[in-house]
Amino acid sequence: FFAANQYWRIADVFLRIDRNDDKAAYFAKSQENFRAAAALHDPPIEVIEVQCGDETYDGYFCHPRNPKPGKWPALFFIGGADAFAEEIYFSGKEMTERGYAMLLVDTPGRGSSMYLKNIPTRADYEVPGKACFDYLFSRPEIDSDRVGLMGISMAGYYAPRVAAFEDRIKCLVSWAGCYSILDDLYDFYEHLQPVVQRLLGGVSHEEAREQLKAFTMEGLAGNIKVPTLMTHGTSDKLMDWQGAQKLFDEISAEDKTLVLYDDPKVGGTVHCSHDCWVHQGPMIFDWIEEHL
Repeated sequence: FFAANQYWRIADVFLRIDRNDDKAAYFAKSQENFRAAAALHDPPIEVIEVQCGDETYDGYFCHPRNPKPGKWPALFFIGGADAFAEEIYFSGKEMTERGYAMLLVDTPGRGSSMYLKNIPTRADYEVPGKACFDYLFSRPEIDSDRVGLMGISMAGYYAPRVAAFEDRIKCLVSWAGCYSILDDLYDFYEHLQPVVQRLLGGVSHEEAREQLKAFTMEGLAGNIKVPTLMTHGTSDKLMDWQGAQKLFDEISAEDKTLVLYDDPKVGGTVHCSHDCWVHQGPMIFDWIEEHL
């Protein structure tokens, strides 16, 4: 079922813009197969919902494998662009193997919120982010002193934006960094513009550029004071690494680390360092263990 889930997800990726109407059907099949796997999975993967005002987000609460006695440390993991909660499970699964609970939620503009509920993305991600953390902290299994946040790809904006307003977390991982979605992603890589227009609710190019002015960490990055790890490849074609550098420079945390991958012989220079996960993943997860 997990394999079928991924086949349907990749099939969606290759749909052209004129087949956007098919994306919901492909997503539904992907979700159906993931949930079939979740029902059989050990450790348990619970299907959950998070309420945020009038909106309801679908998600998963992933139990840790062989947790230590006592309450569990936990990580809220946000995906980028229209990434599914089901999709990013496989990127963060290692944390459950290390004894951490993991929360995955289709926040605005992503997964079922986008494909099935027509909930577009929003600049003030601290609002849905707070709702997700309210849910996580309500779980009796969770150690409220050991909760962290991680965002990947376009969530290199979402997660820092949440962290700038969230004082309950103990660390932040930005798996790619983004200071301004307009400057660092939309204008930087024109081939992503139709995707972002869709995430905003199907707006025009001009409307997208106007709305995206609010998707910035300007004046907010300094509010981030928790230990922070940020990674980025300097040959990233989708997101400008200089946006990551700018975001990192303005973060106020005393304990902060920026890892820039700039050597093609080593790898990691591309978007989210996809060519170097065998090395980058363990580095990120080791860092989380040291800080949670």
